[in-house]
Amino acid sequence: IRDTVDAQYWFSILSWAALGLVFSLLMRQSWLRPLAFGIILFFSLNLEVSLWESLLLSESLSFSIFALLIAAWLWWNAATKKPLPPQAGVAFVFLAALLTILYSFTRESNQYFAVFGALLFPIAGLFGKVPRQNRKFYWVYLLLFFGVLVLKNVSFGASDLWQIHMADLLALRILPDAKAVDYFIAAGLPMSENLLKMSAMPGHEYQPYLLNDPQMAAAMNWINQYGVATYAKFLITHPLDSMIAPLQQLPSILSGDNLEYHLPRFGVPTIPLWLQTLTARFYPRDAWVMWGFFFLMSVGAGAYFFSKRNLSPAWLVV
Repeated sequence: IRDTVDAQYWFSILSWAALGLVFSLLMRQSWLRPLAFGIILFFSLNLEVSLWESLLLSESLSFSIFALLIAAWLWWNAATKKPLPPQAGVAFVFLAALLTILYSFTRESNQYFAVFGALLFPIAGLFGKVPRQNRKFYWVYLLLFFGVLVLKNVSFGASDLWQIHMADLLALRILPDAKAVDYFIAAGLPMSENLLKMSAMPGHEYQPYLLNDPQMAAAMNWINQYGVATYAKFLITHPLDSMIAPLQQLPSILSGDNLEYHLPRFGVPTIPLWLQTLTARFYPRDAWVMWGFFFLMSVGAGAYFFSKRNLSPAWLVV
């Protein structure tokens, strides 16, 4: 376990350093390069990145591969500003595809971010930001990516990983909602006091409870046969609730934290108060910070796609 933690720790350092190096090398002004490198490392020191290195879960690898994938996209986008030899184009496609596969399979939700990243490449080609002879590499990457997406979803269904997400949906969304409970009872879910008490449990308790406890066998059999279809029908037949719920959770979705995993009820070491205070001062979570970054991102993307100047693709990562 100690060796695995050390490997995650050093892989994280090397991955974020690689992103910082690529990002800084794209700066046209040499005096900006150390600053750019430092900014990337500053973000990598965020507690919500670093706290996962000591836990044997998928988050640490997910963040590290994310940094490498962004570095590969930047490097590739910069390299294709000039015509590439076929061997170099194939090498870039292979590197980006390999990191995309690793990133997409590390955590289920990663594939949605990768979709938007992969689409940037053909969009950049359509805007004339890359030479015509290099655009074929972008389309090959996009096709490979959608192949990965299909494979990811097939493996997701075959591996029964969806059961864990159904446990989360039951405990966190369905059981606390009286309207949803009535709908699922009408659809045949065998409701009981034992099932209802899941909503008061932390995740590391209710997931094995639902999946393995003999008292939950009837509920689990129903979920295996009808759970996914029933939940999809519930969302479709309650469109207003389905659309309003994410809006109600918008602050958490856009600027939430994952420090709640270290609350005492989850049975893992708590984070010292001084460290939480230090993090809050260096990485404020106010809404104006998030919208400020959104404004900078919009300016950067707009400048890259619509400017007649030959701007660096690093603008896309602002």
